[in-house]
Amino acid sequence: MWEMKLSLLFLGISIYLIYRFMNGGFKNITNKFTNDDIHDDIDIKYNRDKNTKQHEIDAILDKIHKVGFNNLTDIEKQKLEKF
Repeated sequence: MWEMKLSLLFLGISIYLIYRFMNGGFKNITNKFTNDDIHDDIDIKYNRDKNTKQHEIDAILDKIHKVGFNNLTDIEKQKLEKF
């Protein structure tokens, strides 16, 4: 008797999983958690990179103010051109 109940339970779970899979139900569940995390990571990286570049430029501009443009290294001049 318990074998029949177990078989019916297994059959019911199988039908439910097939139904969810066919209707894209699992895709919505996984995307709900991963897409937001990915966007947050991209935003954090973008802002971190932007702040780092801004600090580098600020330091170069401070150096120009103190010692003049002609005393910049070639790398510092290239960073200014890219910015």
